[in-house]
Amino acid sequence: MPNPFSRKRKIVRQAPHAGAKKSTRVKLRPGSDWTKRNFITSVWIPTLFTKRSGARARPLFPKVQPGQIGITWIGHAS
Repeated sequence: MPNPFSRKRKIVRQAPHAGAKKSTRVKLRPGSDWTKRNFITSVWIPTLFTKRSGARARPLFPKVQPGQIGITWIGHAS
């Protein structure tokens, strides 16, 4: 059974014909310095450790009477 995690072989491409300009290829695999410019390390992680302004507010839940059902919606802004 072949190993699905084995490294892929490098494909040797032919040289351009008649002095054609080398094409620019976009690779799907991230480069070696992708962590320096990605969204996670530049925006998302710093916002997790940013001190927030304002005071903490505890949620105010209504009193549920016998025979009633309480539903709490935790929406996008929570």
